[in-house]
Amino acid sequence: MTFQSGQSGNPAGRPKGARGKAAIFAEQLFEGEAENIIRAAIAAATPVVQDALVAGQDRPFVGLLAWPNLHACRQIVGNAEASYEEVVRHPEVLACLKQGLQAHNKSTEGASSMRVARAMLMVEPASIDGNELTDKGYINQRAGLERRAALVDRLYADPPGEDVIVLN
Repeated sequence: MTFQSGQSGNPAGRPKGARGKAAIFAEQLFEGEAENIIRAAIAAATPVVQDALVAGQDRPFVGLLAWPNLHACRQIVGNAEASYEEVVRHPEVLACLKQGLQAHNKSTEGASSMRVARAMLMVEPASIDGNELTDKGYINQRAGLERRAALVDRLYADPPGEDVIVLN
């Protein structure tokens, strides 16, 4: 059977019971895959990123809301007194983050649920009072994403804002 240009390669659609990327991501998120993405992304984006929230459930791609490592970012900027606001917008910090995440994406070829499509550095630290940070110092992903829903919306906006890093 020959298909017309622009026609789906599977005109019958996805087989019943087959899972899409969003469903697979949601399952992996609750099975700890988000933690694997975070570890890999932080390692790739060292020294810029200290910790992160992984967004993507019910979304077309994985996004990362990252807390900057202020000390390391100040060194990159060359200003020991730079504020969070200054470092998260500094071109050298953003270039370092983008380069690291692009390397992460390249290393995860074939694993689309591990690929970060967009990222944003956050100014406000994780909040204990907002239940984002546990008493043991771990990030509560669900509480963080709920508390920062406006940032998640900006991460997925079309077109993305100037503070969103779009990765290839």
